[in-house]
Amino acid sequence: MKKSILLLISLCITMMLYATAPTTLSVVSTAGGLSTAITVAGGTIATVTNLTVTGTIDARDFKMMRDSMPVLAVVNLGAVNIAAYTGTGGTAGTGSTVYLDNVIPINAFYYKSSITSISLPITATSIGDSAFSGCYYLTSVTIYSSVISIGDNSFNYCDRLTTISIPSSVNSIRDNSFLYCTASIEVDAANLNYSSQSGVLFNKTKTTLLHCYTHPSYTIPSSVTTIGNYAFAGCDYLYSISIPSSVTTIGDYAFTNCCSLTSVTIPSSVTSIGEWAFSGGQYLNSVTILSLLTTISAHIFDNCHALSLVTIPTTVTTIGDGGLPNFVRIKS
Repeated sequence: MKKSILLLISLCITMMLYATAPTTLSVVSTAGGLSTAITVAGGTIATVTNLTVTGTIDARDFKMMRDSMPVLAVVNLGAVNIAAYTGTGGTAGTGSTVYLDNVIPINAFYYKSSITSISLPITATSIGDSAFSGCYYLTSVTIYSSVISIGDNSFNYCDRLTTISIPSSVNSIRDNSFLYCTASIEVDAANLNYSSQSGVLFNKTKTTLLHCYTHPSYTIPSSVTTIGNYAFAGCDYLYSISIPSSVTTIGDYAFTNCCSLTSVTIPSSVTSIGEWAFSGGQYLNSVTILSLLTTISAHIFDNCHALSLVTIPTTVTTIGDGGLPNFVRIKS
């Protein structure tokens, strides 16, 4: 009986602590000490939803925010410095990893579904691979002009992110930084390497189209000569695409998993189509290739189960592995 009463008292105290614990906190951290800073400030890591951090953090603190704060939604790291760290306690996994200073670490908030808004440190120079991949409910991210590079898969599958503003400082964006990301891309006009138009990401001179997700029907500008790797990958609502005669190259995976695209005409100017370029096009039923291609790349139409007719030029002499599925009718 006595044990039962003590257990009940303990449970009541725990519930009171959780009920009164602040959900919004501002803390000053030392590297690796964010959890302690939250406790000192009167918070409980299991209940904090809005967190503003100043001071210094490292990859261990990012791991704690990602894995141990289940309701963390709004994060302001603007006044934070990121310290270097080497060890097994960071975000990359169980092996010892070197984490650089002023870099948002690899997998920083990987599949952190509770995150809705984040302000990156004003001193951060790089966004690591997969830093926000799978953050399905992320709607706002603030990137300051200290950032110069955006890594692989950084914002993949960010389904609710409406806009990403790329500052003038950025000089490196990987092919798949925004794979399956719904955001409209806006690039600072002073950026020397990239540009944007109607939410679409290009290189500075608009000769290479790098990322487009937001248009159900899209006419590629006539300045474009290259459709980049993964440029339209996963565009579920892309129903039609017009490729101008200025285009000479279509990159690897350029239109992979464009599930609503039904037909494509590839103009005579195109001399190269990358591997897996139209793979996963579930409703793609007709492809006309007008160019003088000599090679159909590997797996270009994999899993295009509605495809019944591909019109190819007589110049084609090589078809890569899986380039044309057996069920497709070929018309030269």
